[in-house]
Amino acid sequence: MMNDVDGLIARREHDVAIPPFDALQARRRARRGAPLAPFVIAAAVALVVAGAGIGPLRERLATPGAAASMMPISLPAGQVLASPDGQRIAVIGAASVTVHDTGGRELQRWAIATPYANAKWLSDGSGLLVDTGTSLVVLESDGRTTRLQLATPPALPGYTWLAPDGRTFASDTTTAVLVLDRDGSTPQTVITGADHHLLGFDAESRVLVIDGADARALGAGGYTIPLPAIGNPLYEAGTGASPDGAVVLVAMATPVDQLIAISGRSARAIPRPVGWVGPHAFVARAGPGGIELWDAATGDHHVISAIPNSATLHGTSGTAVLWTAVGVTHVTDTATGADRIVPPLAVSAKAQPLVGGRFLVVDGLDREVLAPE
Repeated sequence: MMNDVDGLIARREHDVAIPPFDALQARRRARRGAPLAPFVIAAAVALVVAGAGIGPLRERLATPGAAASMMPISLPAGQVLASPDGQRIAVIGAASVTVHDTGGRELQRWAIATPYANAKWLSDGSGLLVDTGTSLVVLESDGRTTRLQLATPPALPGYTWLAPDGRTFASDTTTAVLVLDRDGSTPQTVITGADHHLLGFDAESRVLVIDGADARALGAGGYTIPLPAIGNPLYEAGTGASPDGAVVLVAMATPVDQLIAISGRSARAIPRPVGWVGPHAFVARAGPGGIELWDAATGDHHVISAIPNSATLHGTSGTAVLWTAVGVTHVTDTATGADRIVPPLAVSAKAQPLVGGRFLVVDGLDREVLAPE
């Protein structure tokens, strides 16, 4: 027997995630009279990392390696998203959300009343946060549903975060930032005002908000961090965190190719990540300088000489980067420098990380799992 939750029916197990959450941003910009600029949730937010990290940031020489296998995977039509641990694949479709293992076997299905509903994985993979149109519901991994007790209209999933300690949610509405218990109950207003945007949580699970030109951590032991003034000083909202939760990412109205990284008691400008290759290390296209390896916590970075600046970057998995140049597709390991030639990909192909250093490659309705040998 399946129970209807605001037109969304949960059956059996696990979770999901979705990008475009710009409706709330449009309302904010309209209120402030600011021009609407593209706001793209970084795909980096929900990416899995395999291994402990990349070690010291230094140049490494790539060497030819073995080929990789590419296996088609049968999934329904819709937006495809890998879970934070890389062990499950979710598809958000016109009438349902399904979750599959990495071989394509369906593990669970939810019927949805809203086609292609806004949704995202929780950072710890414990549930899927879904906007049903009238409320936010967490579809838990054990099959339960948890409704977040927010006033109407609810904040979109992109503006709701789970604390690193897993005990509370924070949600950004158009007029206030609220904190709720993990079971969705006991909403409490922690700050009001249309310009106090939620950035997420710091590593100690304090709520982080925008306060003028500063980021402010609320609660016991709270602190203030001046944010760097680059481009348009209109700081938008939190757009995710590093895989280890140590770095919070902040989007700006412009430039769209840069973010602010907050770690500890400091903040710095960084290029927008293509993907994570360590707990807080990422790969980015840093202008004419080339493809670079960055440490978001320290700002250290260097050019990855094995990847030409002209390369198409498809994505990352574990410590490796999947890229194509001059019709040849490579998997280059940023930790060891090992390089593998793999079956060629179209420039339109995007890759998400799967467990074991594999890639979920999506190009339209074509879905394949690339497994380096």
